[in-house]
Amino acid sequence: MHPVTHPSNVNNDIQATLLAIQQQLEQQQKLVQQQQARIQQLETANLEQDGKVVYKNPRRTTLKLYPELVE
Repeated sequence: MHPVTHPSNVNNDIQATLLAIQQQLEQQQKLVQQQQARIQQLETANLEQDGKVVYKNPRRTTLKLYPELVE
C-alpha cells in the first residue's frame, strides 16, 4: 500500500519542478542567443591573425567561386 501524500506537498513538488524546468530553459535560451550572436559575428567578418585569414565565411566564398566554375 502506498503512503498517501498530502496535496499541499504534491503542489509544492510540482511548483519546485516547474521552477527548475523554467530556470533550465532560460539558461538554454541565453546559451542559444550567445551562440547565435557569435555565429553572426563570424559571418559578418573574415577574421585575420598575423595577416592570415583564420575564418572565412564559407557561404560567401562559395558564392564568389561559383561564377568561375560556371565559365
